[in-house]
Amino acid sequence: MRLEERVRELILSNPSHLKSGLERIAKKLKIKNVSGNQLMIIKAAKKAARQELKGIEIVPIFSSVPIQFEESNDVEAKFAELAERLGYETPKKRPTVKVRKEKKYNVLVIGDLHLPFERPGYLEFCIDTYKKHKCNRVVFIGDIIDSHYSSFHATDPDGLGGGAELELCIERVKDWYEAFPQAEICIGNHDAIIMRKAFDSGVPKIWIKDFNDVLGTPNWKWVTDTYINGIRYVHGHKSSKARTATRRDMVSTVTGHYHTDFYIDFMFGKTRSLFAMAVGCGIDDSQYAFAYAAGGKKNAIGCGVVLDGGNQPILVAMDLEKYKN
Repeated sequence: MRLEERVRELILSNPSHLKSGLERIAKKLKIKNVSGNQLMIIKAAKKAARQELKGIEIVPIFSSVPIQFEESNDVEAKFAELAERLGYETPKKRPTVKVRKEKKYNVLVIGDLHLPFERPGYLEFCIDTYKKHKCNRVVFIGDIIDSHYSSFHATDPDGLGGGAELELCIERVKDWYEAFPQAEICIGNHDAIIMRKAFDSGVPKIWIKDFNDVLGTPNWKWVTDTYINGIRYVHGHKSSKARTATRRDMVSTVTGHYHTDFYIDFMFGKTRSLFAMAVGCGIDDSQYAFAYAAGGKKNAIGCGVVLDGGNQPILVAMDLEKYKN
């Protein structure tokens, strides 16, 4: 008597065996060292017996002809065919989800400019760095404009007035916008001086023009910070220095703000590595706008690039002799 018939006879004679496990039924039938195929047959026969006891018409699921498989090395196909013959529902193929991979960028990071007091030749230096490293993304790390006339530092009474400084700044911005028409600008403390003072004076935002309207840079995107390939770019006056921000927030961070900082620090954990990067600046420290820092450390004139989707940060110091105008 075939195994499926023995199972059917056992259960029909004693329906309580419907509550028994497959191996218990095999033991009851005195099957030693039960195989996986035998368990599958017992399970199918048990299911058929349950339906028969409920009065459901049973369509024979077993053939007296031994199961023949087509020659195939596809184990899953063989299992599916066997399961179908035994009356099992085979699981449908799981849907696959295509994970969209973010494009790997080469990012040029331009240091603090403080227009109109930027260093002569710094624009050409940044253009050359962009081309040399085949960059396809640009981030200004902040303080594009200086606004010395309204600074929180002491202002020079013999310096340019507000209108004259802004007009000169707008003229200088044109060259930068022509060179880098698509860019993200991390808003720095000097960029925000006018907004801060308007806020402190109770002036509603609706009265204040945005940066692009004033500077004529419609395609520039002004942000507090930005993330590219998982790397954070932020000016640094609020988030603190790059080293501190990276350790605190556990994200690789690129900053400006501190004109004398020019470094890359790598930090390694058990499963990942991070880096902190300070890109220096592009200011002309001989200008009166920087008198507040006279006698301090030497400013680091340079920029940064972050290549291969955030995997390779590089600092590029400006050759002051080469780019002297």
